[in-house]
Amino acid sequence: MKEPKTPKNSHRASPYPIPLPQLGLTSSRRATTHHEPSPSPLRSPFLTPTKMSSSLLQHLIDHEESFRNRNRIRSLYSDFSKQRLTNPDGFQANVAAWKGAIARAARAGALGSGGGLVVRTAELKQELESREHGAPLSLGSVVEDAIENEQLIPLKYFLNSQTNIYRKSWIPTPWQAMKWSLTQLGVMGPSNKLVVGDFVINENVDAAAQDLLKALPNLLHTPTDRIHSLSTFTSLIEPILPTLTASVSTDQTPLLILLTHLSRDLQQLSFDPSSGTIKLFAPHTRTSTPPEPVTPTDISIARLKSLLAHLDAQIPPLTARVEHLDATARAAVAKNQKTAAMAALRSKKLASSTLDARISRVEQLGSVLANIDAAADNVAMVAVMRESAAVLKGFNAEAADAEDVAEALREEMDRVEEVGGIINEVDEDWRRRGGGRRRKTKRSERKRKRKTRSGKKRRQSERRRWRKRL
Repeated sequence: MKEPKTPKNSHRASPYPIPLPQLGLTSSRRATTHHEPSPSPLRSPFLTPTKMSSSLLQHLIDHEESFRNRNRIRSLYSDFSKQRLTNPDGFQANVAAWKGAIARAARAGALGSGGGLVVRTAELKQELESREHGAPLSLGSVVEDAIENEQLIPLKYFLNSQTNIYRKSWIPTPWQAMKWSLTQLGVMGPSNKLVVGDFVINENVDAAAQDLLKALPNLLHTPTDRIHSLSTFTSLIEPILPTLTASVSTDQTPLLILLTHLSRDLQQLSFDPSSGTIKLFAPHTRTSTPPEPVTPTDISIARLKSLLAHLDAQIPPLTARVEHLDATARAAVAKNQKTAAMAALRSKKLASSTLDARISRVEQLGSVLANIDAAADNVAMVAVMRESAAVLKGFNAEAADAEDVAEALREEMDRVEEVGGIINEVDEDWRRRGGGRRRKTKRSERKRKRKTRSGKKRRQSERRRWRKRL
């Protein structure tokens, strides 16, 4: 990934009293005895950047296959806006190729400014100009289609909108009204005129926010880690979003875009633009409810952390200056240059006293911050104990009539035993009265009835025989 170029002029002065620390990424490469030459950029025989074009076109040649294919280059640089009605599939293919290439190039820092989140269309046409094909003829149609589909959003509208840009409603939003007005004025519509302005690349903003949200839980360890100023937040996210933070020293707009998106659209943090204070969600406590607003206590903690970071950043250069002056004094003594040695020693003494004062203040502020963390932990502990006491109180209230319940239970058990005793007495009395021989009596009764029936039949047959004899 190429490092983005830093603009010569600052777009916006910092409104905060404490200057932002200089940001830089330390190299993790191992020292070697020789350095391998960096790979030369790819060359396309069909597309060559001009002297006026920036590194954007070279980045597209290096990383986009479409810009190394002769037929695709001709199609992309041609006036394909006429295909909107005659060949809509081809038109959409070219538009999608341009939009995807520009978004990926911006994310890699090839646009030079905007931190990968903003594209300035006034510079885009010149940055894409080539010697063979000139400027892309349908760039206006590409930008217009991206605006129509809300893939590019005007910078001022994005920062000033009070409503979620993803929220859909049957009531026209200010941006929809603006698009209708631009269409009526002829700025937008079925034309190939390039809309000039600064636009937020919605896809890149959402990707940066998701990358940050995935990494944040591993960076929050103490209560004050959730609270930041713009400078300390920039240092926090630098390893995660290097393209964005590289432009913060000259232009804070990309950082404000990201914070606005996280606070207004995703509701994953609280941001106070007036003080530049940021309050993150506590780890593992995210819910559907909006985050807590920034309080005066949070603003004070953010200022303390900003001052601590500012003083801490002064220690390495002061240490290097003391070492340099010490080496200078030793070299002057070795050369018998007494005056130069005395001057170097005086400067070293002054730098050493300044360094000691900075270290003392950093230690003092660090101790204050540690005490704030301890106090915040105590507050959280007391809150948990208060909630636990309320839970126990509720349970105890539900079990307050335990004695009455036990007494009622004993009474019911006594009744059960009493009823059981009565049943046992009845059963014994029934058995004494012959209830136990009931089955045997029934069997003998049936046998007696059978004998009676057989006796009747025998007597009847004898009577019939006597009648026959008579």
